[in-house]
Amino acid sequence: HGVSYVRIVLNAPAAPRIREVLSDGEYRGLALACFLAEASEVPGHSGVVVDDPVSSLDHLRTERVAKRLVREAATGRQVIVFTHDLVFSQALRTQAAATQTALITHWLRRGPDGQPGLVGDREDPWQLKKVRERLGMLRASRDRLARPQDRTADSYRQAVEVFYADLRQTWERLVEELLLNSVVSRFQAGVATQSLKGVAVEDDDYAQVFHAMRRVSTFSGHDAAVGRQIGPPSPEEMADDLAIAERYATALNARRDGLERRRRTREDPPVGEIA
Repeated sequence: HGVSYVRIVLNAPAAPRIREVLSDGEYRGLALACFLAEASEVPGHSGVVVDDPVSSLDHLRTERVAKRLVREAATGRQVIVFTHDLVFSQALRTQAAATQTALITHWLRRGPDGQPGLVGDREDPWQLKKVRERLGMLRASRDRLARPQDRTADSYRQAVEVFYADLRQTWERLVEELLLNSVVSRFQAGVATQSLKGVAVEDDDYAQVFHAMRRVSTFSGHDAAVGRQIGPPSPEEMADDLAIAERYATALNARRDGLERRRRTREDPPVGEIA
C-alpha cells in the first residue's frame, strides 16, 4: 500500500498513457528503472525483493538489470531475487564474480513425492550442474534402484527411464564441458577461444559418444517398436553404463590437462640464443 511519487509522461501535445505506447518489455524496464532510482534515494540499507524482474526483457536489458541489482547489493543492501530465468541467474552470478559481491544461490524444487517448496541450500538446479555433480547424482539414483523391489512394475520402468534420460543429458553436457572444454556453452555470452588449447576430437571420441548416446537413448523413454519390446536393464547394467561415462570423463580431464600444458608453450615466442 505504498505511494509512488514518480510519474513518467510522454512529452507530446496529446500524450497517451505510457502503457498504451510501450511494449511489455519496455514498460517493465521503465518500471524497474523508476523503482531502483527511488530505492537508491531511500536512506539506510533496507532490503530489496524482486520477483522475476526480467520477464519480457531482451538480453541487453536483462544484463543491465543484473548489473544494477548486483551494484545495489555491493552497497551493503540485501537483494533477494526470485527467478525462473536461468540466463538471468547466470548473469547475476557473472556480475557478482566480476565485482566480488557476496552471492548465495538456493533452488526451490519439488520433493520425490511431488511436494513443492523444498529449498536446496546453496544448490543449483540440474540444468546448471557440472558433469561431476551429475555423475554423483546418477550414482545415488542407481543405488536406490538397486534396492530390492519388483522390477517388472511400472514404477521401476519409469524410474529407469528417468535415470537414462538424465544420463543422456549428462553425455550431452560432457561433450560441451569436457570434450569441447566449454569453448561454447549454454548460458555463456561469448565463445571462449582460449579454451581451444584443451580440445582435441579424434575418431575414437566420435565413436565413444555415438555408441554411448545410442545406448542410453534406447532406455530413456523412446517408444520402441512393437517387435523390439525389451525389458528395463538391471541395476548392474545401469552401473556399467554409468561407469562408461565416468571413465570417459576422467580420461578427458587428464587429456585436457596434458593438451593445455603442451599448447601453453605456443602462446609465447621461442627463446632465442646468442651465437
